[in-house]
Amino acid sequence: MRTSLAHRLGRLSAVALRVVVVLATVWLVAAVALGVVSLPADLDALADDTLGGTGEAPEMQVGGWQVSNGTGPDGTELNRTALEYRIHAYVNAERAERGLSNLSFATGLRPVARYHSADMANRSYFGHVGPAGETLSDRYRRFDYRCLVLADGFRVVTGGENVLMTYYGKRIDTSRGYERYETTDALARGIVSGWMNSTDHRENLLADYWRREAIGVAIDTENGRTEVYATQNFC
Repeated sequence: MRTSLAHRLGRLSAVALRVVVVLATVWLVAAVALGVVSLPADLDALADDTLGGTGEAPEMQVGGWQVSNGTGPDGTELNRTALEYRIHAYVNAERAERGLSNLSFATGLRPVARYHSADMANRSYFGHVGPAGETLSDRYRRFDYRCLVLADGFRVVTGGENVLMTYYGKRIDTSRGYERYETTDALARGIVSGWMNSTDHRENLLADYWRREAIGVAIDTENGRTEVYATQNFC
């Protein structure tokens, strides 16, 4: 029997209907096909100007979890912050290609995304609900992040989330064949392509009512494998 590594991803939207009833719907897919999309050469120009620099400490505490940079099997460093910004640039490239507005990078929302990725990595689960029942809404409240976005003229959206887990520097099995991400750019492109090749995640990523997003990455290197957890939160 052949054993292979594959992507896992999930998407969640929390919507408050008429600001009274909160609905939460979760989509979980065991594996996704990754495709290469045609993107502009100058990706960095599509990243929001308010991103700021990437010169932060390599390790930090987020919601009780320590998150840090990681290394690939060959010892090369994978910078978590640079990866987050690169994912953000690819997201905006996908939106711009379809005539949608760029999302700004919400630094105040990033702790929510980083916390969830670190929580999944540290507690070895994958999804939108933690082992103790913590939901997307709980995480927004944990970091006191308030989101109210008018959608479709009458709905108020209170947040959204896409997640994905993949590997850096290891061969993974997709419907397109085997893939291996060995650079930050290739990994970022693969993560966004994974979301874009899933109908529900694509719908979340391309929703015209979102105005900002945050990307949070956690990297877990163990037994020669570098697992990468990515969370995309919207407002």
